[in-house]
Amino acid sequence: MLATAKMLKSMGFRSMNFDVAECPVNCGDFSSYYLTRDEQIKLLNEIAFINTNVGIIARKATSIPYCVFPELDDFSPCLQSSCTAGTFACTIGSNGEVRACPEVRQTVGSLQSDSLVSLWQQLEIWRIDEVIPYECRDCKLLINCGAGCRLSHCQTASQTGSTALLINLNNVQAAYELFKSYERENYDKLKNANKITLRDFVLRSEEFGAVIWSEFNTRLVDVRGREILEKLQPNVTYDINSIVHSDCRQFFNGLVSSGLAFLT
Repeated sequence: MLATAKMLKSMGFRSMNFDVAECPVNCGDFSSYYLTRDEQIKLLNEIAFINTNVGIIARKATSIPYCVFPELDDFSPCLQSSCTAGTFACTIGSNGEVRACPEVRQTVGSLQSDSLVSLWQQLEIWRIDEVIPYECRDCKLLINCGAGCRLSHCQTASQTGSTALLINLNNVQAAYELFKSYERENYDKLKNANKITLRDFVLRSEEFGAVIWSEFNTRLVDVRGREILEKLQPNVTYDINSIVHSDCRQFFNGLVSSGLAFLT
């Protein structure tokens, strides 16, 4: 992985994704490609190391449960993401078929015969707690990580390559404290920094606010957040005091924490 990252960096690539092999339901025997829990943790550590030391943005393509963080060598924002399959996003194929994510075989119908609204309603099962492990449903970290990849939790028990293996309830409190400590650290950095730069991003307006995309991360923002971002330009450095006021400091702290902005 490290050699691949260095090669891509030398070729001018700015980001790369890694992931474990997951059976997308419509495959045969996938067992030879599965990673054990220890191997998955080793993968996460390598991704974090590359992101910090190689100068290229490295991420894990699918979400992981945050309760694994205390077992990693470093707490890296490149590993923070929440699964949006069927919750805030869906996949639409070239033939109009709609499914929760690209890895799911089953479709809920086609735009050639049904409306997107009705098809979205049929994906409701992905938006309720029944899709995630029972032990995650009351977890204080659920709002942040969503229990990791939802497709992983839909796999059969025999498919042990699933990222669901990373769930460790004994780590929840330590992970929660680690997550909050990281937020406070970034909040302090924001108070002491002079400049802030938003990474290259795309903003899509929604009724609830907006979705902001960059090559590093994706984030949902409310209407106030959308109004702030609509006044700013990507890849432009701003004086912090001119845009970061007391009522939106936490918002910018979230952008920095998720890697959508950086401080200088």
